[in-house]
Amino acid sequence: MPEHPTPPPRHRLRGHRRCVSLALCLAVATGAAGTVAGLASQSPPPAEAAARPAPAPSAPRPTRAGAASRSPGAGNGAAVGRGTAVPAGFSPYLDVSLGVDGELPSLVREYGLSEVTLAFVLAGDGCRPRWGGGTSLGGNPYVARIGAVRAAGADVRVSFGGADGRELATVCADVPRLTAAYRSVVDALRLTRLDFDVEGSQLADTDAHASRARAVAALQQEAEAAGRPLDVTFTLPVMPSGLSDDSLALLRDAYGQGVRISAVNIMAMDYGSEFTGDMGGYARRAATATAAQLAGILDVPAEEAWSRVGITVMTGVNDVAGEVFTVEDAAELLAFAREKRVGRLSTWSLNRDRLCPDGPKESADPLCGSIGQEPFAFTRVLAGHRPPTGG
Repeated sequence: MPEHPTPPPRHRLRGHRRCVSLALCLAVATGAAGTVAGLASQSPPPAEAAARPAPAPSAPRPTRAGAASRSPGAGNGAAVGRGTAVPAGFSPYLDVSLGVDGELPSLVREYGLSEVTLAFVLAGDGCRPRWGGGTSLGGNPYVARIGAVRAAGADVRVSFGGADGRELATVCADVPRLTAAYRSVVDALRLTRLDFDVEGSQLADTDAHASRARAVAALQQEAEAAGRPLDVTFTLPVMPSGLSDDSLALLRDAYGQGVRISAVNIMAMDYGSEFTGDMGGYARRAATATAAQLAGILDVPAEEAWSRVGITVMTGVNDVAGEVFTVEDAAELLAFAREKRVGRLSTWSLNRDRLCPDGPKESADPLCGSIGQEPFAFTRVLAGHRPPTGG
């Protein structure tokens, strides 16, 4: 039986401290998520390497005009600061090829963010890492803000992959060159956190999985020896019944190759036309199934498996018609995450966490949530999640 109904949807992550109101603050703090009903619906006023044969990559996503001229070189340590090892309970994605309302460092301070995930680094010009597959590491305006984000008290995680383009491991056939490509991003942006978003047809590429695992394990060993551990997460599609066989095979291979996986971040979205009901409920079911799967794969107790689960939701209207994740769903997910001691939460994306200029609509939009909501309503709620601690 196919994993998805026909036609299969794509789990798409493209390239994710205040409350919506005092009532919502109180509801989240007390776990009475039901009292937020109706609040969110109120709309405010208007290096070259040998490559594997493959189809041509998708066209790179556009970047803002003049980005390269405004950004420093990627290796400018003064600009990017230095990454930390402080854990994060909430890490919204930010599509760096698109704009976002407000300056990123200001958003970090206002909503108490401890981490932002920058998406996506892809293969461009052979085995060379590029933002969206086309823009150099230093050629994106958000690179110039990384240092300010860190100075504001947060850190950045860089995500490789996504739904469009090609993740480096699917192009770089040589493991040392793949390792060097990943290392160049880590060194340029002084990273301590990486994410690998693997989805679509690339989930079946077992050769890429093996190469990626060996490269990432080598990088983690280097980082450990240098006293700067490298935190690695995998972002994978999911159904309410859990991870697919391909996803489980990827994780087994990575774990077997020695990759230390801090979390498996499930894309709780785009399940298909048969799943258009309670999106919050589907996310909780998917997380519960995933926790059970991870206990076996990562060989950890059931309680610890929950701390290895990450949940990313697509806020507002999803790509699949009828799937809508609301602010009420977010409040319920926060309460669930606290109860189960879920490792991390995320959203796709910061760019979308706002009302569309023309108001609510039925289709997904890369720059707004397509529902009635206040600016950054989802960020305000989910930023309240903290990483589980011992005990």
